[in-house]
Amino acid sequence: MSEGSAFALATSLVSNNGAFFVGNKLGRALPESDFHVSDGANRIGRVLDVDVFRRFLDLILRNRVVRCMKPHLTERRPPKELYASVRSSGMAHAWGAAVHLVVALVAAPIS
Repeated sequence: MSEGSAFALATSLVSNNGAFFVGNKLGRALPESDFHVSDGANRIGRVLDVDVFRRFLDLILRNRVVRCMKPHLTERRPPKELYASVRSSGMAHAWGAAVHLVVALVAAPIS
C-alpha cells in the first residue's frame, strides 16, 4: 500500500469512527433552533433537485432501511428522540466533513 493510500485510509477511519464519539455530544451542545430547516433552504433543495437524490436512495433501498430503523419518520409530529438522533447524525457528518477539509488542506501541495 502506498503512503498516499495509507493516509487516505487513516483519514477516512478517523473521520468516520470519530463521528460516533462526537456526534451525540455536539448534537446536544447546540440548540434545537440551529437544526431548523427554513423555507428558503427547502426551496433551494427543490431548485438543486434534491428529489433526484431521494429517488436514488429509494432505488437502492436505503430509505427503506432508514424507515425500519426510525419508524417515526413518517409521523406528523415525530418524538424528541428522533430529533436528537437527526442532530447527532448531522453533527457526525459535519465532523467527517471538517476532518476531510483539514486533511485536504494539509495534504495540498504548497507552491
